[in-house]
Amino acid sequence: MKIQHFENKNIDRSIYDKILSESSFGNLYSCSWYLDVVNPGWELLADENFNFIMPIAAKKKFGIKYIVQPYFTQQLGIFGKEIPDNETINSFIKAIPYKRYYIQFNESTPKENFRIFRKNYILNLENTYKILHKSFNSNCKRNLKKAESKNLLVKKLSVNEFINFVKANSEVKILKQKIELIQQIVEAVEVNLGDNFLKAVVDKESNILAVGFFPEYKNRIYNLIPVSSKAGKESNAMTFLLNNIIFENSSQAKILDFEGSEISSIARFFESFGSGPLNFPVINKKLFGIL
Repeated sequence: MKIQHFENKNIDRSIYDKILSESSFGNLYSCSWYLDVVNPGWELLADENFNFIMPIAAKKKFGIKYIVQPYFTQQLGIFGKEIPDNETINSFIKAIPYKRYYIQFNESTPKENFRIFRKNYILNLENTYKILHKSFNSNCKRNLKKAESKNLLVKKLSVNEFINFVKANSEVKILKQKIELIQQIVEAVEVNLGDNFLKAVVDKESNILAVGFFPEYKNRIYNLIPVSSKAGKESNAMTFLLNNIIFENSSQAKILDFEGSEISSIARFFESFGSGPLNFPVINKKLFGIL
């Protein structure tokens, strides 16, 4: 199989977007407009017949190009109408034009030839809310009852309200460091997918306690950038917010993608909603022990 390499300026967006739209496992992160935000200058590998495409996030340091996994981009890899077989996967990996790379493949990738995996958590929403709620663990149900007793509400949020809350309340260092990138992602999603994906939990005085960004692409809802204030944590506002997303989208052919995590406490929180783990493969090639 011959693999072609295209620099950003030579990518035919109409062909790329068509292939991605026809791929049953194409994801939000692989959309050309999303890549334009998280990694301007992204490049592309494709087979000679354009049955499969593989966006690569190329960067340059000290004159050397390398590939990284962009921020807020959990899974990339190879996309096409069919799931690539091992021969196709190996052909693409061998065709990577740079000596250093770290790539997180999508969860549909066959895993036989990979040695490194990361974990995601997903919840199928096709059942009724009553059935989904039964799958919540006892701690989740208890926290949800506490939250419901406080007369909390979920409301739509503006971009500025969301960004200001994240800046003021996030304890995750990278969120504050990448706040401009977060705003660009939110604005790009609004342009391409609509503006109904920013949610907030407020108390009876209309104080914002927790926020979430839930873009939906191909019937998959992504739990991106959840942040709670100190008061929000005390009132279990994030449990209330995620429960609302589950309730509003139950009995539909959708998936709630919790977005990881490798951190055990966060993983347990996601699992408490009845979600299940799903591994995705990773390749990591270093040069002289550093990436």
